[in-house]
Amino acid sequence: MKPIIGDSATLLRKGKVAAQASDVAFIETNDTIIRFFFSRQEAIQTGDRELVFRFQMGTDVVEAKFDLKEMVYRGGPAL
Repeated sequence: MKPIIGDSATLLRKGKVAAQASDVAFIETNDTIIRFFFSRQEAIQTGDRELVFRFQMGTDVVEAKFDLKEMVYRGGPAL
């Protein structure tokens, strides 16, 4: 199940190739939390402006947009 979930998660950057999740972790609490990991080799820079996380299973799609200008720490991306 873990590879299927991981293959369904991507980071989208305008004009660049989508980055696939490199790993997935399941955290069991009162709810199940899925944590996605992405390679740091896929350099994300504040110049990208916006980052879209997309998770798709079958016909269901979840997307979250992040404004990278708001995610800066000490002059660099806080990722």
